[in-house]
Amino acid sequence: MNKKSLYILIMVISLLSYGWLFFIISGKPTNGSLFTVCFFKSVTSVPCPACGTTRSVVTLLEGNVNNAIMINPFGILAIVLLITLPPWVMYDLIKRRESFYRFYKRAELFVQQKYVASALIMVVIANWVWNIMKEI
Repeated sequence: MNKKSLYILIMVISLLSYGWLFFIISGKPTNGSLFTVCFFKSVTSVPCPACGTTRSVVTLLEGNVNNAIMINPFGILAIVLLITLPPWVMYDLIKRRESFYRFYKRAELFVQQKYVASALIMVVIANWVWNIMKEI
C-alpha cells in the first residue's frame, strides 16, 4: 500500500471509530446499552474474535482496565491505536515526513515472517475461543 492510501485509510478508520464511540457513549443505540453490529455473530450466533471490542474500549474509557481486558483484550490494542495513529499520521503530514509509513513497512515485513504470523494467528484463535466460551 502506498503512503497516501495508507494515511487516508488510517484517518478514515479513525474518524469512523471516534464517531462510533461517540454514538455508543452518548447512549443513542438503545438507552445506553450496547448492541451488536457484528455481521458474523448476527448470521451464525457465534461471536467473532473482535466481538466485545467496542464494549472493551468504552469500559476502558470509564477507567476499568480489568473489566476491559475480560470483555476483550483487543480493546486495549484498539484504544492504543486510536490514540497514537491519528496524531502520528498528522505529524507526518504537517512535517512532510514518512516516519509512520517507514514503521508500517518494517512492521509489515516483521509480521510476514512465518513464526510471527503463526503466533499472531494463534492469539486471534485463542481470543476467539475465549469469546465463544464467555458467550458474548
